[in-house]
Amino acid sequence: MEAAYVYIDRYEVLLKVAAVEKGKDVEVSLQSDPFRARLDTIKVKALACQKGTSVRDLARIIVLDRGLARKVSTPKRWLCERHARVVSESATWTGACVPLGTGLPGEFKLLWGCQPAVPVEAAAENVEDSQDDECYQITPLANVYGLLEKAHQQDALADHTPDLGWWCRA
Repeated sequence: MEAAYVYIDRYEVLLKVAAVEKGKDVEVSLQSDPFRARLDTIKVKALACQKGTSVRDLARIIVLDRGLARKVSTPKRWLCERHARVVSESATWTGACVPLGTGLPGEFKLLWGCQPAVPVEAAAENVEDSQDDECYQITPLANVYGLLEKAHQQDALADHTPDLGWWCRA
């Protein structure tokens, strides 16, 4: 168990991570409207990137029991009642990471210090927002983090690998 592990509490995902790579620009494609076949693309810049592999079954229990994983958070979004807007702090300030699926089951890319590659206003305008029917506005940075979360959820839905546990024999 001589490896680096990261536990993302929000998604209850334990990842075995590789060495940290220098930051780079990443293009993320997602389907913002489920009734359209078109994919939207958002460009983000990460201060650092890491590849991670999902840890499951008995290995997951051992790593979590021994406390070998570093617990990390994702960018948080919340409703500011004073301004009636959804806001978010920058992941560069909070140290939060953004997990993205690579398209392969159990494979992830962690983006540390994630921020829009283009000005925040332009990044949020490039993708149609499906939250138009809500009665409050969303800040551009919170919108970008919401879109990245949506991309992660779409990749998570595509992962059909069952997590049966170590006690089940298939």
